[in-house]
Amino acid sequence: MSVAKANLAQLYTEIGDASLLDHAPYDQIVTASQYYDPRAISFKIRFGYIVDKYSKRPQEIWVLFYPPTKEGRHPEMQFHSFDPDTNAFTKHDDSNISTTVSALASAFNNPKKAAKGKHVALAKYYYLKALVSREAGGASELEIPIPITRTFVDSLRVVCREFEEAKERSSRSPSVTLVDDHDSVLSDPPEDLLEPTQPVKATSIITAEVSPVPVSTLKSRTINSYTDTNFNRFLVSTFNDSKPSLRSATTSASSKLPTVLWIQRRGRWNSGAA
Repeated sequence: MSVAKANLAQLYTEIGDASLLDHAPYDQIVTASQYYDPRAISFKIRFGYIVDKYSKRPQEIWVLFYPPTKEGRHPEMQFHSFDPDTNAFTKHDDSNISTTVSALASAFNNPKKAAKGKHVALAKYYYLKALVSREAGGASELEIPIPITRTFVDSLRVVCREFEEAKERSSRSPSVTLVDDHDSVLSDPPEDLLEPTQPVKATSIITAEVSPVPVSTLKSRTINSYTDTNFNRFLVSTFNDSKPSLRSATTSASSKLPTVLWIQRRGRWNSGAA
């Protein structure tokens, strides 16, 4: 087994859930050959774009992978931009490269806050996977494995989960499908909006008969509406003015009822405290 393949297998083991790495958009990386710096791997990966402060034109930024020269040493990741006219490269300060770029390439455009740790972890993973895929065509360029540190693993796990969550949110988003229904027919508007589109048929109106109420039943009554705020109920009591004993008994039993208006048939108004 080659160094790169063994190194990638170790990363899968340390990450815990190897399927988590599938959410990183490895299939969107853009690579190009580089020979101007023999210390680095012979290909570079596009990281993004930056606007040159002098020419005000966008320039591509590429990440280069410098493999370790001794066991236990970490690889170096450098970020270079190239002038499209002179092809001269500029090495950028990698301490804040993730926030100074004008735009990130799709492979590094993580959904949440851009951070150097996340992008370096992605670059290491992309390089390991690309080196393994290129081994079929020749010898591996990685001779010494890169350390799979806890920082590397944690940063890679975090950024892969960001891509995973973004995919889940996208799949849950409702989509609207427009259906071209040729069978549906819309009626034309009437020529005169004041005229009905259909003839109006005569309809009979039925009026309910109202029976007169006998005068004998229209005795003077008292209606007492009391709202109990605790139980939301209405109490209605009807009294005959000819029975003061019943009124007195009911009034004493309902000591919390409000003032009662006694409406008598002859038009006289009396009030009593409940």
